[in-house]
Amino acid sequence: MARKTQPDDVDINIVRHLSVLPRARNAAIAADLGVSEETVRRRVNWLVNERHLEFGIKVDPRLFGFAETVVLTITPDPSQDLEVAVDFMANLSGVTSVYRVLGDDGIKVIAEVSCVNVGDLNGLLGIIMMNERVQSVTMKRIFDPQYRASGLPEVR
Repeated sequence: MARKTQPDDVDINIVRHLSVLPRARNAAIAADLGVSEETVRRRVNWLVNERHLEFGIKVDPRLFGFAETVVLTITPDPSQDLEVAVDFMANLSGVTSVYRVLGDDGIKVIAEVSCVNVGDLNGLLGIIMMNERVQSVTMKRIFDPQYRASGLPEVR
């Protein structure tokens, strides 16, 4: 049997369940989908191992002394390995979330960054712009009250 490389309908339905209730038990998902609990466990593990699914936590950066939260949209150099660019961003100080997004104009890396002060943010931007994997960067400040109230990335 060939090695599975893409999510199938069962995987997609598992992710749909988890997107509504991230802490759903495998048994509950299995009952809803008509598959075994072991199938759900095995599929979730595969999705995580293949980096199709990721679990994490989200915190309010202000609680930890971060004054500025921004969203950076990075256009990676198309000749470079995208995963290397994502890993580079994820390991920078102040980066709290990193996403790969496919849009009309190609793949972008979206990073949420929280910095203690604007000087830290400027230093981080300098490091990003000097990296050969980055073609361009745009920055938008998060309008904090709406962003935190809705849970959605309202950017200004």
